Amino acid sequence: MIGVVFAFSIGGFVYKYYFINGVALFGIIVQSLQLVTCIIFLSFAPKTNEIITSPVNVEENDEEKDKDNNEEKNKENNNKNAEDVAPWTRRVSFKMRRLTLMMIEANTYYSTNETIPVTWVNWVMCLSFGIEALTIGYNLSIGPIFMLNEFNKDTGIIGIMFAVGAASGTVTAIGVTCTSTGRKCLKKIADSPYDICFAMAGIGTGVLVAAVPNFPGHVIGLIILMCFNDLGA
Repeated sequence: MIGVVFAFSIGGFVYKYYFINGVALFGIIVQSLQLVTCIIFLSFAPKTNEIITSPVNVEENDEEKDKDNNEEKNKENNNKNAEDVAPWTRRVSFKMRRLTLMMIEANTYYSTNETIPVTWVNWVMCLSFGIEALTIGYNLSIGPIFMLNEFNKDTGIIGIMFAVGAASGTVTAIGVTCTSTGRKCLKKIADSPYDICFAMAGIGTGVLVAAVPNFPGHVIGLIILMCFNDLGA
């Protein structure tokens, strides 16, 4: 993600002063550095997967046994709680039941031993990947041309705008997924797996706002789009 921000922020100015040849040369330099870094890493990587065994301690074994007993007790309590909550989970809508029947029917035709089983969560995830690919493809291919032709902005400014959007998406994704406060806020809005649907709704909102022929509105829509796209990813 940091590399995306770097490429957007530098790429616009490279094109402004050195045109497409400069962008191609810049890409070759970056890829060459990446290749050299990969070769250095592989040359210094450990050659074997030896496992060093540590001496056995009797006290540690006793502690592990106690932990295992406590885990078994916790599992029994969780099973009891799950049985109490089960009647609530059985109350599903007609559409959800119909979708579940479709999944079961699909599993009868496709082997679940060698492939990913067909569940409605996997279905939503595959659909979300398609939506993300479509929107980010539109954003990266048509977005700069749209800003150049519609608003007559400099390519350096366009690169900075996309860098701001990518940075906002990075901060949003890290803040929501890697911090306890962000995870709690997301659970209050939409718990898993419905958080994927929430991200898709945000992507759709960003696309609609970005279509407004107004530069500040387009920038806001661009930031919303990239934020929710990184969140969904």
